[in-house]
Amino acid sequence: MNFSSSTFIYIFLPLFLLLYPVADRLGKKNARLQRMRIPEIVTVLFSLGFYAWACFDNVFFLLIIIVATYAAGQLIRRWQDARAGEPSAAPEDRLRAVTPGAFLCGLMTVFLLAVLYHYKYAGTWKMNVWDIHVIPVITPLGLSFLVFSVISYLVDVYRGCHAGDFLDVAVYISFFPKIISGPIVTWKQWQGIGETCQMSVDNACAGVERIVVGLAKKVILADYFGSVIHATNYDWQSAWLISILYTFQIYFDFSGYSDIAIGIARYVGLRFEENFNFPYSSVSITEFWKRWHISLGAWLREYVYIPLGGNRKGKRRTLINLFIVMLVSGVWHGAGLGYLAWGAMHGACMVIERIVRDKKWYKKIPSCVKWLVTMFIVMVGWQFFRANSLSDAITHVGRMFNIGTSAELTFTWQYYVTPKLIAMLVIAFVGSTVFRWIQDLIQRKEHQRSKSFQVIQMVLSLCLFAVTLICITNTTYSPFIYFQY
Repeated sequence: MNFSSSTFIYIFLPLFLLLYPVADRLGKKNARLQRMRIPEIVTVLFSLGFYAWACFDNVFFLLIIIVATYAAGQLIRRWQDARAGEPSAAPEDRLRAVTPGAFLCGLMTVFLLAVLYHYKYAGTWKMNVWDIHVIPVITPLGLSFLVFSVISYLVDVYRGCHAGDFLDVAVYISFFPKIISGPIVTWKQWQGIGETCQMSVDNACAGVERIVVGLAKKVILADYFGSVIHATNYDWQSAWLISILYTFQIYFDFSGYSDIAIGIARYVGLRFEENFNFPYSSVSITEFWKRWHISLGAWLREYVYIPLGGNRKGKRRTLINLFIVMLVSGVWHGAGLGYLAWGAMHGACMVIERIVRDKKWYKKIPSCVKWLVTMFIVMVGWQFFRANSLSDAITHVGRMFNIGTSAELTFTWQYYVTPKLIAMLVIAFVGSTVFRWIQDLIQRKEHQRSKSFQVIQMVLSLCLFAVTLICITNTTYSPFIYFQY
């Protein structure tokens, strides 16, 4: 089920937004119902229904993952608690010993990665690398995000976090706003936001506004940019236009999804951390990754970069760890060589930036020049996402510099550039860069907002929602780009 589909907007989401407050209210009024935790049960049922809508068979896979994760977490926590009561061993003995909790955590992690490999990578690598014909298998929806969530739960429980009961684990893993494309919320973070979860009118209003903004990003901007150019033979100007359009499309598509997920969570009182913070205003690739898909960067830092040694083992090892993390990020997105090249490119840029960041000549480079270089690297990198193969991506990048352009052109750039496209590009540029400073100004004056300002904001949200619904009615179904990852 797509967040921008008619089924979700007109049926599923309204039902959830109506029934959850009722369940929450009943739980607060009746002690017995409160012990039954009706809101959590409603959330799990809606989440399973959401998952089953995409592929009914997948919901059994999800249930198996939930049960196995809960059982493993309980065993790990029990063994860790038992070990805590034992006399302390010598440091050298602790290093050599492999505890049952560590063994089970490692075993489950290997199993999950094997499942991820089977569904997401095995077929592609057998066909592309070994030239073996394989029968395609249907990958469970959101498998990459699901695996990351389960690994986070197991590792955090091993490190000392409370394991929770079965309902806690079921809600955490299956929570429908985040299960398909994130944001990736670690178990440690989930426990923190769960303790402060409180449904209120302010949270509900803020959540609905965020949902509307996310839908508008997806339907009005991302889907439009994705529908502009579908030519196979194009000139070098069109190649640049395609690259720019896809750069905006993937940002507004993915950040729009994150806005909807964060908005739904906020409606029920859960405050997820931001997943995007105007990444296209970055002046380096390092800064870009602090602003783009923030939850993925945080997960990789917590469960890959730090276990590898982080920056604790010298400068050379730090650079190697940075590069490995970006390679992992590339492989996580897909099995094709294009994803590996994308990760290697970003990793190499981060390594170079780490080496030169303290050089005087680098500090003297104007920020606008750094921004242009950063955005060029980002834009070229996205072509490895857009293309069907590494060779197609290289061909497209070559066409951007008039290398390999076909003599027989389907259309030239003049055909695509219309007043509407120019206006949408201006809106996209302002919304992804300049609006960062406008938003900061609004947030600094948050406490000064008057009732009239809030009314105006609500009216604007309603107007934006109306325009979004019109666009949904007049356009064809377009899934979120990150659904495939």
